Amino acid sequence: MGCNKLDGLDSEYQQEDHWNYKTDPYELRKYDQTLAFAPSGRYERALEIGCSEGAFTRRVAALADDVLGLDIVPIALERARDECAGLPNVRFRLFDLNRDALDERFDLIFCAEVLYYLRWTRLRPVARKIVGWLRPGGYLIAVHVKSDIAAEWQFGPKGAEQTHRLFERPGMLRVRDQDEGPYILSLFQKVADVPSSRWQERVEDLRGLMHPLPARAALGHGLARLWPGREG
Repeated sequence: MGCNKLDGLDSEYQQEDHWNYKTDPYELRKYDQTLAFAPSGRYERALEIGCSEGAFTRRVAALADDVLGLDIVPIALERARDECAGLPNVRFRLFDLNRDALDERFDLIFCAEVLYYLRWTRLRPVARKIVGWLRPGGYLIAVHVKSDIAAEWQFGPKGAEQTHRLFERPGMLRVRDQDEGPYILSLFQKVADVPSSRWQERVEDLRGLMHPLPARAALGHGLARLWPGREG
């Protein structure tokens, strides 16, 4: 994960299983639905982004030969390793989605309840990064609450309706969605690797800023740096 509320996350982990992932019927049902959303079959490599204390990672271990869990909170990873002790196909890594690079590719990626924590201006770059980790033919499953709930949690308009659209990129097929009331599951398949230029990515990021006027101004400054005398 990469987040702008890391201090808050650290404090949440003062109590083990603060979110009751192992006992809350809501969380357990969501885990069951998320696993069932993956197309049937055995996967070579799976990735869980924001694995927390490993409760869901332990379930993913049954789907793939190799499972990697990423999280930004050290104490969460310590507990995740304890949770998945004895599972030789599971490993974990301390990871910041904003800054860190991952030189691996996967057949199945889970991105659930994690994109809220990113700054709005980092959502598109991170979405591109995640798509880049997916092998052609592989699947991405995104799960997030709806925008009104995300706003209620003080994350702003970063619910499923907004964030899942970020994965609708060239070479990515949005296969289906499942609306569960408070949250939405979305399944994507990567049909091909489609490279983009750094300029295309920069323009995309600027267009994705929250407020249109600052976005246009930033885009103008970017153009001026590339072509002096051309701004606006």
